[in-house]
Amino acid sequence: SLCRDYWFPLYAYLRRRGHSKDQAEDYTQAFFVHLLEKHGLERVQPGEHRFRSFLLASLKHFVLDDWRRARAQKRGGGRKAMCLETKDAEQRYCLERSEDLSAERLFDRSWALTVIRRSLEQLRREYTDTGKVELFERLKGRITQDEDADSYRAAAAALGMSENAVRVAAHRMRLRLRALIRMEVAETVASRGQLEDEIGALFAALG
Repeated sequence: SLCRDYWFPLYAYLRRRGHSKDQAEDYTQAFFVHLLEKHGLERVQPGEHRFRSFLLASLKHFVLDDWRRARAQKRGGGRKAMCLETKDAEQRYCLERSEDLSAERLFDRSWALTVIRRSLEQLRREYTDTGKVELFERLKGRITQDEDADSYRAAAAALGMSENAVRVAAHRMRLRLRALIRMEVAETVASRGQLEDEIGALFAALG
């Protein structure tokens, strides 16, 4: 599940390193197949690795080994593929990339955005399950931005709530999103100390 959701930061890294769209897609999919078939995750020692840094380092080694073997093949030749949602990969890359970022920093930024996206998706599921999806849709843009009095008044009018009630709802939603982000990051690290460092790195990458 993590591989299927976190493939895009690796794709963005490869594109920034100069690989073509097809090469980046092929390398990303082949890398995950290699990682899972060779039980690469079993080599991760608890307390030593973070999933983010482990994946990037493993990808670098994979690409270097592939280059050393000089296995020049047409796209997809002889390689197995995973069912990754790569259809819109290039469009996402063009939208998210910033020309002044290195490949490593672009990877970190894409990773951070993926964490937030997954957390927002989970938050939406929770509000949907409790019959409050309209509230979520009205307020989702306000929980990640600075407060704006006019927007709260507009949301209150649309939802049939008082402005104060909307502000309270947005505050609770914001707190829950932060908790979900922590839970998401916790799945990719081995200790509380790493968790705090990784969350700090995540928000630094968005700065």
